[in-house]
Amino acid sequence: MPTHLVNLDALIQREDFESGDAVSGSGDPSFKLGELKSDSLYFSVLRKPDFQRDTADWSSETIVEFVKSFLDGEVIPAIISWHSKDTNKVFIIDGAHRLSALIAWVNDDYGNGEISQKFFAFKVPDAQVRFHNATQKLIAEQIGTYNSLVFTALNPTGQPEINVKRGRAIATRQLPVQKVDGDAAVAEKSFFKINQNPATISDTELAVIQARKKPDAIAARALIRAGTGHRYWSKFPQRATEIEELAAKVYELLFGEIVDISSQVPDLPRAGQPYSADAFAMILEMM
Repeated sequence: MPTHLVNLDALIQREDFESGDAVSGSGDPSFKLGELKSDSLYFSVLRKPDFQRDTADWSSETIVEFVKSFLDGEVIPAIISWHSKDTNKVFIIDGAHRLSALIAWVNDDYGNGEISQKFFAFKVPDAQVRFHNATQKLIAEQIGTYNSLVFTALNPTGQPEINVKRGRAIATRQLPVQKVDGDAAVAEKSFFKINQNPATISDTELAVIQARKKPDAIAARALIRAGTGHRYWSKFPQRATEIEELAAKVYELLFGEIVDISSQVPDLPRAGQPYSADAFAMILEMM
């Protein structure tokens, strides 16, 4: 059956963990929601390691419930970050889905907004557009957009109390952040320790991360996103265009066009649902 997951992978840029001097800095990585706007300075320094798996494992309902929990002051697990002293960039070691859900809400981008469109070279799959639209609708019904709650907090007269309270939380609540001290190797080791639990990360994903510089892993990641998204093949600039074109062609042969995806109409592509772990494992085996 289709997995009905929202693709938030574009919302935090990937970067090679081994670049620069790669030692931890002393900066404060904490933030408030307004700093997650795409035009903010804090947003511009956020990164996730290039070996981290795709941020595409949450459903629309999960995203809505998390945003609601954050605004309502419920207990939220801390994200774990590493601050590069060399570049002053903040790498997210654990909690990319949590942080991406908040970024998605703040920027109204659940896979088909301005950030995602640019990331996927303006070739967002139809299924991803549907998940984006479904999440937008659910957010509007159960919470309200980021901009609407900001307006409500600034103009509280006659507004529902819960909306005023949530709007004010935008200015006051912070997501808890735990820092990793040490060099890039320590931060990478922390990532693997956190994600060794098989309920958290699949054997296939772990194998690809550990073998991320090998050709089969690079090819599999190019193919699963049809040559768009993060350029894992960027170290081969003379072949990049060829890799992207070939990945797009093979993706079309394997998966074709998704006409409709819903719980009532399991309209699966030829090789299965490309968002699924099974499809990723199949592609890796094929490579």
